[in-house]
Amino acid sequence: MFNNSNEVRKRMYDQERGRRWNMAGNNEEPAVQLICDIIKTKQNNLEVTFERYDEEWFEAYDITLAENEWVKGCSDYLVTLKKPSSEPKFLYMEIKIKAETYRKTNYGGTTRAGSYIPRYNCESYYLDVEPVWKNICDFIEANDLDPDSFWLAFVTEDISSVNVITAGDIMELLENGWGNGYETVNIAVYSEGYGKPAYLIPVNSTYNLNHLDFEDIWSCAEIKKATP
Repeated sequence: MFNNSNEVRKRMYDQERGRRWNMAGNNEEPAVQLICDIIKTKQNNLEVTFERYDEEWFEAYDITLAENEWVKGCSDYLVTLKKPSSEPKFLYMEIKIKAETYRKTNYGGTTRAGSYIPRYNCESYYLDVEPVWKNICDFIEANDLDPDSFWLAFVTEDISSVNVITAGDIMELLENGWGNGYETVNIAVYSEGYGKPAYLIPVNSTYNLNHLDFEDIWSCAEIKKATP
């Protein structure tokens, strides 16, 4: 007898979630260290440090309560930038270890299950609509943060390359769409397979961290450190 398709998807999702959690647990700290090392090369005498940030919030709030769901949107790490003789600035750094991207957005079309996928002219990253993105937005709003200070860093599984995008840029994409060189298309929500509904974020809307100028990074950093 064939397995129920919903049960199969749930089992696959649980297996994939476990794999992603293992990747995160093993690779998040080397990933944020790589990010700090890259930023440090962009300015002489710049101090760049990081601290685990979400644990601080999870200790202060009972995140099992529905009213504290927004707390789960805090970033994994807080990166501190310090120039000589200046006040520090902060980047809220959410690490996404990505083993693969979604390829169908290169050309777009209809999936076998009938979902329409717009043409981005590039591959895309998955970003769960809920709870991940919703919680990030709620955390930013609760702490009155500049959305450009909250970064999502998509790091390859071998911790060799980092692409970044600000929460502010994602908000703009969701509101105004993505210009693929031919037309502007809405950001897709992909809900097939074994995962939860996810936004497909164009890879070409992100920036390779190695190619960003220091002033671009510094201008995004927040002067305020949100604390529980």
